[in-house]
Amino acid sequence: MPTATDSPLEEVSVIREADLYELLERENGGPCVSIFLPTSPKFNEADQNRIRFKDLLRQAEQSLDRNPEWRQAKGERNGDGILDELHRLEEDRGFWRTHPLEGIAVFRAPGFFRVYHLLQPVPEVAAVAGSFHVKPLVRAIQDNDRFQVLCVSLENVALYEGDRDRLDPVTLKGVPRTMHESLPGEPVPEGPESLLEGIEKDQRKREWVRGHFRAVDRAFWENHSRPARLPVVLAAQAQYHGLFHEVSDNPNLLDGGIKREPFKDMSREQLRSQAWSVVEPAHRKRVAELTEQFWNAAAHDQASHDLAKVAERACFGQCHTLLLHEEQRIGGRIERTTGQIAYRDLQDPGTDDLLDDLGELVLRQHGRVLVLGDGQMPGETGAAAIFRY
Repeated sequence: MPTATDSPLEEVSVIREADLYELLERENGGPCVSIFLPTSPKFNEADQNRIRFKDLLRQAEQSLDRNPEWRQAKGERNGDGILDELHRLEEDRGFWRTHPLEGIAVFRAPGFFRVYHLLQPVPEVAAVAGSFHVKPLVRAIQDNDRFQVLCVSLENVALYEGDRDRLDPVTLKGVPRTMHESLPGEPVPEGPESLLEGIEKDQRKREWVRGHFRAVDRAFWENHSRPARLPVVLAAQAQYHGLFHEVSDNPNLLDGGIKREPFKDMSREQLRSQAWSVVEPAHRKRVAELTEQFWNAAAHDQASHDLAKVAERACFGQCHTLLLHEEQRIGGRIERTTGQIAYRDLQDPGTDDLLDDLGELVLRQHGRVLVLGDGQMPGETGAAAIFRY
């Protein structure tokens, strides 16, 4: 993840749950600038994406001008003001021609700058407030069918992240790619073929391979899997699966996997399709277990799908897991000090979606939020929560 002073033009990553928590924790009284832009990945529409971002940036500038306390933070062009990095991003035509997928999210505050890929479209938003506006991210981040694919061989490692419809490459950080990187100083043979010959009987060869997989597993867990908290599908030759699972301590690694050479024999679409065939049964099982857990807890007054009760518990940090319907929307506001709900028409200006607000409240308390489809939700209110105590 970039540091607070890194330029996002050097590294733009797909936003993950850990990033969302970081944004939620930055409530410093402002000014915090949040810009969401749905984009077209088509090369010939890059300039149009950039122009629309420029329009949103102008809206953010007008919001800063309306607040006397924040106006001085705006800064001058080519200076160190809060908008200067955003202007440089807008002017970087190389960024707009290479980076955008379905959208971008940009966050700027004093000493803080992040730019993230979005794999799903979002409404256009330019918000300036005392904290970052994260509501458009809640459902995208908490989509329950996302997963990672870890491709491993003796001479290469790659990572992808996606869902049932799309798979995108992820830049590896701190993960060794080859046995010479993972086992420095060991007299490892140059060619992987020599290691495969007689590996079942040669204990030294087996330990070299196990050592490589152990190093990959630990680095992947620390730098990618633990912060993402997504199911992981292993893609590797069949003879490597047993060895990798023997040394792996990653609780996100699924059983089974893709038992083919991922670097020579498979397209990205084949990877996505086969990975989803592994993830889908685990996804269904997880949803069934959560539903059973909810009803068992509800029988002891430790869970509820009553919106009033869920909102009250969420405001006091007492929701361990929140389940939300992926399509249902309910207009209104939640009084953050009491949890009381004031229902309103969604068509009224300034009216929020109660379900998104609930998701944000629970995330701020480091609870889990999962979005489920039709036929998966317990109850019919659009929200169901399992309480902490």
